Amino acid sequence: MVELGRSARSSPLESSIACCPSALPLPAAALVARGVLYGLVNSVLLCPTVVSFASVVFRNSAYADFMPLLVRLMFFAGVVHQGVITSRSSMSFAVGQVQDVGLVVLSAIASGVAREATVMAGGVEHMTDQDKRAMTATALIFLAIATAMVGLLLYLVARCGVASIAQCCPAWPGGRLGSLQPAVAPP
Repeated sequence: MVELGRSARSSPLESSIACCPSALPLPAAALVARGVLYGLVNSVLLCPTVVSFASVVFRNSAYADFMPLLVRLMFFAGVVHQGVITSRSSMSFAVGQVQDVGLVVLSAIASGVAREATVMAGGVEHMTDQDKRAMTATALIFLAIATAMVGLLLYLVARCGVASIAQCCPAWPGGRLGSLQPAVAPP
């Protein structure tokens, strides 16, 4: 029996191309246009998301004076993250996006720094501008160090070929966010 668009002597590759026109190679200009279109759609969709990431990570009211700067820094970090993952991955479809558990951990770090700075100053209302600047700088340094350490460890795990061992680890009781609950519980 001969299907439409397929002769009796066609190979499986020819039949898959006939059935799936997107499998045909595109000219370079079309690939660039598609990439630019995907980039524009992603940037429109991700702008509000990155702003919400900044408000999640820096949720303590002590950071309120610096939120415009922190939002811009979050945009910069997102661009760097996306660029490194996309350009350095061995998988052609790789996309670097921030994960929810990562945001929870970063939020716990930033909130811990703010809590300690607030206690040392005797409350948010007693913090001077210099205290708030030092607190924000300290939080940013801790967040950068923590992020770099996670990236380095992920790279080493992948490089050593032990990523499949992670599948052998049992799930945490209460789900993956259940294990982080004590770290992010409100003071």
